Amino acid sequence: MIDTALFFGSFNPIHNGHTAVARYVVERTDCTQLWFVVSPQNPLKPVGILAPERDRLRMTEIAVEEMGMKPGQMAVSGIEFELPKPSYTIDTLRELERRYPERRFSLLVGSDIMEEFEQWKEHDTLLERYRVMVYPRPGYMLGRYASRVTFLKDAPVWNYSSTDIRRLLKEGENVDGMVAPGIKQYIKKMGLWI
Repeated sequence: MIDTALFFGSFNPIHNGHTAVARYVVERTDCTQLWFVVSPQNPLKPVGILAPERDRLRMTEIAVEEMGMKPGQMAVSGIEFELPKPSYTIDTLRELERRYPERRFSLLVGSDIMEEFEQWKEHDTLLERYRVMVYPRPGYMLGRYASRVTFLKDAPVWNYSSTDIRRLLKEGENVDGMVAPGIKQYIKKMGLWI
């Protein structure tokens, strides 16, 4: 079995915090590969704030290209674009298992997600069937799920979010150091959040 971590997200936009924790997972856990799964619509987020899904997918591809990892270590999946919307992680996992029976999938989420985890479809099934790896986010704890997840306590921590980046872009501020250079260029070229 190929141990593969799945990093689900809107990636609106993907930023250097996302790629740092992805690199950590591939280099410091038994998952030899990580797939960024770009979600077209998170059922727990408002629709209006999302850039077009194809732009978010392309920016995620750019981020992976600029990471400079070994071939095969990182990939980007748009599988949820093919599935009914909104996207539910458990449904996507079942489809991925059907397509890739040679892989064992783990979930990678931030500790901020654990506060809303019980709202996820079949969240108990997710915890029972898959390893859930949680990276730290400032100000968020694991709560009642602490004993049921793998906490990556040494994973990189950053103090900004995609929301902060969108706000800075709208205000005409610099986002150097927060997003890869190619993503900054793509955002400017496509006129996203400016």
